[in-house]
Amino acid sequence: MEFIFYVQEVEQEEKIYNQWLHTQMTQSLQEFKEQQKYRPLRKNKAKSTTKEEQQKALDFASQFVKPRKEGEVS
Repeated sequence: MEFIFYVQEVEQEEKIYNQWLHTQMTQSLQEFKEQQKYRPLRKNKAKSTTKEEQQKALDFASQFVKPRKEGEVS
């Protein structure tokens, strides 16, 4: 589903850009987007992780991949 929103967002962005190119360009692209009430379809979900969650993810990944020690050659 995320990919579909991404593709639609790219197409929407291209349409807005092409509309802006065919205007007199008296305003910046960002101002034009605001005037057209352009809003991205996807929401950026920046999720911060705690040290505990990072360690848990590393422990899980270590089941499958053995990390090399510094200076170790395979």
